Amino acid sequence: MKRIRCFIVLLLASILFAGEVCAKEKIVRVLAIGNSFSEDAVCQNLYELATAEGQKCVIANMYIGGCSLERHLNNARGNLKAYRYQKIGLDGLRVQADSMMLSKALKDESWDYISLQQVSGLSGIYDSYTPFLPELIRYIKSFISPKTKLIWHQTWAYAQNSTHKDFERYGCNQMKMYGSIMDASKKVMKEYGFSLIIPSGTAVQNARTTFIGDNMNRDGYHLNLIYGRYTAACAWFETLFGKSVVGNTYAPKNMHPALVKATQEAAHQAVLHPFEVTNLKALTPGEKLYTDSSLPLDIRVEDLLGRMTIEEKVLQLNQYTLGTNNIENNKGVEVKNTPAEIGSLIYFGTEPDLRNRMQRHAMENSRLGIPILFGYDAIHGFRTIFPIPLAQACSWNPGLVEQGCRITAQETKLSGIDWTFSPMIDVSRDPRWGRVAEGYGEDPYTNGVFGQAAVRGYQGKRLDDSLSIAACLKHYVGYGASEAGRDYVYTEISRQTLWDTYLPPYEMSLRSGAASLMSSFNNISGIPSSANHYTLTEVLRNKWGFRGLMVSDWGAVMQLINQKMARDLKEAGKLAINAGVDMDMMSHSYDKYLKELVEEKAVEPAVLDESVRRLLRLKFQLGLFENPYTPQTDASTRFRRPASVKAAEEMSAQSMVLLKNDGTLPLRAVKRLAVIGPMANNAHDLLGCWWGHGEDKDIHKLLDGITGEFKASEVRYAKGCDFSGEDETGFQEALQSAKWADVVVMCLGEKGSWSGENNSHADITLPQIQQRLMQKIHATGKKVILVLANGRPLVLGPVVEQSNAILEMWQPGTDGASAVAGILSGRINPSGKLAMTFPYSQGQIPIYYNRRSSARPTQGFYKDMVSEPLYPFGYGLSYTRYSYGELSASKTVLHKGEKVSVSVPVANDGDMDGMETVFLYVSCPYSRITRPVKELKRFDKRMIRKGETVRFEFVLDVNKDLGFVDEQGNQFVDAGEVDLCIGDKTLKLHIE
Repeated sequence: MKRIRCFIVLLLASILFAGEVCAKEKIVRVLAIGNSFSEDAVCQNLYELATAEGQKCVIANMYIGGCSLERHLNNARGNLKAYRYQKIGLDGLRVQADSMMLSKALKDESWDYISLQQVSGLSGIYDSYTPFLPELIRYIKSFISPKTKLIWHQTWAYAQNSTHKDFERYGCNQMKMYGSIMDASKKVMKEYGFSLIIPSGTAVQNARTTFIGDNMNRDGYHLNLIYGRYTAACAWFETLFGKSVVGNTYAPKNMHPALVKATQEAAHQAVLHPFEVTNLKALTPGEKLYTDSSLPLDIRVEDLLGRMTIEEKVLQLNQYTLGTNNIENNKGVEVKNTPAEIGSLIYFGTEPDLRNRMQRHAMENSRLGIPILFGYDAIHGFRTIFPIPLAQACSWNPGLVEQGCRITAQETKLSGIDWTFSPMIDVSRDPRWGRVAEGYGEDPYTNGVFGQAAVRGYQGKRLDDSLSIAACLKHYVGYGASEAGRDYVYTEISRQTLWDTYLPPYEMSLRSGAASLMSSFNNISGIPSSANHYTLTEVLRNKWGFRGLMVSDWGAVMQLINQKMARDLKEAGKLAINAGVDMDMMSHSYDKYLKELVEEKAVEPAVLDESVRRLLRLKFQLGLFENPYTPQTDASTRFRRPASVKAAEEMSAQSMVLLKNDGTLPLRAVKRLAVIGPMANNAHDLLGCWWGHGEDKDIHKLLDGITGEFKASEVRYAKGCDFSGEDETGFQEALQSAKWADVVVMCLGEKGSWSGENNSHADITLPQIQQRLMQKIHATGKKVILVLANGRPLVLGPVVEQSNAILEMWQPGTDGASAVAGILSGRINPSGKLAMTFPYSQGQIPIYYNRRSSARPTQGFYKDMVSEPLYPFGYGLSYTRYSYGELSASKTVLHKGEKVSVSVPVANDGDMDGMETVFLYVSCPYSRITRPVKELKRFDKRMIRKGETVRFEFVLDVNKDLGFVDEQGNQFVDAGEVDLCIGDKTLKLHIE
């Protein structure tokens, strides 16, 4: 008996052991039929989580991007080879098969579980399930074992800032979308008998309640590749294997333990409560995650934000000044006893020492050690001053602009500046407005292209590069439409014009990654820009998905009182931050009243947090937490390096526009040359407005440049007169020099301070004193070359006829003299073309090339003068001759979504090498919304050697380039004819 009992015990033990072995050896086979959301959930971490617990599994995913239940069913009906089949085998090896059929995948393994899901945008719309799900389920069951369980994958709501078009189905509200998904999931479980639900959506929502915040997505809808995907995989693991995922030893490499803990708990609670959010706010890490540079940026932001008091948050959203201000309209005093918690300072110094002392105060004397962001207006240079931006646009060379901005970034960053308030991309069509000097002219596309170039130059490949600074697009938006060219005044802009003219440069430049924007001073059709929720939030945030910082212009928040929008400074602050202005520049509204506004619930805490979040994100992106201080270097190594000066000279040369030439230029073998005028021996006024820290000692004066160029000629100088006034005592000397000379170079124009901010001029002709001098010099009968220095297009009047040649040099900065002299001598062939129209008369203003067609094209002209401009957009002469061949296109019948290649041969028929800019315009004969007579869509500038022919080629997108935009910002393409115009050639395309 004893032997029998022992045998039975051993037998039972062996049976139990065998059962344990079988349980451990059980293989779970899972097939997900979905799209990118199922890929996010099962393809990266699920196998590893199972393996860590000794579970064997085979995991596969049937992928089609954005695939709905309807499409799955159609694929099944047609037995289509439409899927990418991704499979992880027992050995952990990943294999992929393209062009897979659903039926084949269903038969590939003896699946234990097969999951289905709806496409994310429809996941909360239950009516989108019912027409397709029953038949799809029957189809799947016809291929699988009765033991196979069908399970439902619950997808997640989008990030609150998502710009996915389907988010609008849920009012762009994350919790509304989540609730809709839960309701639909409950119904589908009840109606169709799914065995299990995988609560990925709830797991993601749970994680959003932790310090991770609303940072679970990489693009607003797909999951973050590390902790986002891990969260979903944890929900899958616990549901399928019945084991708590909390404490699972597997986590992605280098994933922070605090993140592992939070995401595992979020998934665990989701499995326990699959249809409701569990608030895990209390799950806070003990250590300061924001100081760990290995963590994802958004996690660091959320961790820091969660530790801040309301007082600390408020101070972050204010900008004061530090140092000496040399800009007339922005003069400020150095802030005394600056709070260590201040968010930003405008730094007017050129040495990093004071800046570093201020930064040390912030890092060491504030509770959390948040670094200060230092900004400055480096508009067209810091110490190496490039031509004004309007001139840069006339170069039609974005590469040069990018290079110039890169040099500015280098000089600026090494001086302690992290952020420049540039580029200005306001479309400007009224030359009376002084700030036309700061932008890229009258065309939206041109402003966008050069805005992109400036952003690339300032920001480089990475914002945390030691020589990169953050760019700031300004002035958002419509500032250039100021009535009658007067600064700061009302602008009447329809929604249609806003979208087709003033917004495009911003949308284009944001695609290049611009870190920030500045709100403008103007009132847009009754709603000031700095309180305009439509432009600041509905367009910028909701439609375009911009996550960066919005700073007000200097005092713009306070000026809402002057604009009769706000009754006092407190209300001004409320309006501004609720509309979308994150940082208050020098209005002292936020620092005085924002805390009070939050406590009164006039500003939601979430609005305050979002603004602080945007600022903190930029500081992390710039690497200020890791490298808060600027190394001290010698000025000679920072400023005006030889390569920088050379780049400035090249920009000057390519920016200058030859407006008139009767053959006098280039000058050959001139014996006696008179250089006359107030600009000839002037240094400072060559800098133009916003000259940064340019110094007069660095400036190459025109007289010196001409004297150095024409060494074989005798050169005499006479000032003649000042820029303005009535003093003609210098006329006599000028006349004597003119009579002596073979050729006279007249250097006339505007002082540098006559353009820029708060420099509107009703009269944009040359001052009378200069005109009288020009008239007397012309009367000598000598050949006269007029060299113009100005920050805006001028009405030139009689001086055109009094000149044999006119060279528009603009305000070229520190290094333009050599370019002027080189063009006069012929060493340089002028290649600049106008980016802004020169009016014939002030009465024509505004006048620009891309106007809309008249109801009576042969009538409506001025009775007392010509109706066409003096020099149109795109105009500019050369010393050589170009001829354009016929246009050709890769296809002439087009359809929506296609691209077309257009080319034209351009020959240099002259005797000199030259650079030619080719402009491609689109003209639409008819449209549901009338379009400009022509619109610039592409341009290219290339060197063409004499006798050479070069083919210029452009690729156009039918939707983007041949379509148009409506008053809601929606692109549309009309069927019909479109004309492409290059030079004097036209090619007709047809869109079907």
